[in-house]
Amino acid sequence: MLAAETGARAGELIALRASDINLENLHVEINKALWCGTEDAPKTEAGNRSLCISSRLGTAMREYLAGRAEGYLFQNSAGSPWDASNVS
Repeated sequence: MLAAETGARAGELIALRASDINLENLHVEINKALWCGTEDAPKTEAGNRSLCISSRLGTAMREYLAGRAEGYLFQNSAGSPWDASNVS
C-alpha cells in the first residue's frame, strides 16, 4: 500500500525508519535508500522528498507501527531491515 501510494523504490522503502513517518501531518520523508546492505542517498537529488499520504494509509501505518517510534519501518525480528527482494 505504501509503495503504491508513494511510488517509492524498493531500496527507499526498506531504508525507511519509523521516525520517517509523520502520522500527525500524514507525510513520509524519503532521504535514503538501502541496497545490498549499504545505506546511501537516493539515486538522484529529486529522490530526497517529502510525500503526503492518505488518511487511509496513515491509519494503516498507525496500526502497523502500534506506537513504535524507532527502528526500520520494515524490519525482521532481529531489527534488521528487510532485503529488497522481499519488497514487490
